[in-house]
Amino acid sequence: TKDMRGGSSRLVSAKRALNQLVNQFTGEKVGVCVFAGGAYVQLPMTSDYSAAKLFIDEIETSMFSNQGTNIKAALQTANTMFTKSKTSKGILLITDGENHEDNPSTIIDSIRDKNIEMAILGVGSTNGGPVPTDPLRPELGYKRNGRGQLVVSRMNPNLIRELASKSKGTAAL
Repeated sequence: TKDMRGGSSRLVSAKRALNQLVNQFTGEKVGVCVFAGGAYVQLPMTSDYSAAKLFIDEIETSMFSNQGTNIKAALQTANTMFTKSKTSKGILLITDGENHEDNPSTIIDSIRDKNIEMAILGVGSTNGGPVPTDPLRPELGYKRNGRGQLVVSRMNPNLIRELASKSKGTAAL
């Protein structure tokens, strides 16, 4: 959905933010978990920031056959990426705050109980925008629901704040 300032898509904005964050690292390890209706590890934990930025740049919506948003699956997968070492750990969840699957409360409890820091970056606007049928070919038009109405995706700041509060983390909208 292209509802970000300057007309860029949420994915382009998220990738830009991630690359800027990686540019600030000085010795931390970074891993990337991508999600839609499901989740998987795009990049295992590494200190190779050039590789991390390469993997971030390669993220596309076409990587997923199962569309939607499953925050619980994303957090479960991210949670498995950490080693058992006693170092500090953190998860940065970048989301529009829509959640089409299971409630993520149980995994949030687990993350909090393991003292994993969590920060959530909300992307998108509360006004939202239409969802393209094919993000790589916007000329094909936009998705419509069963009644023929345009499907509009909106950022849900309430869920983002709720997840941050429950995890004792932070949220930026």
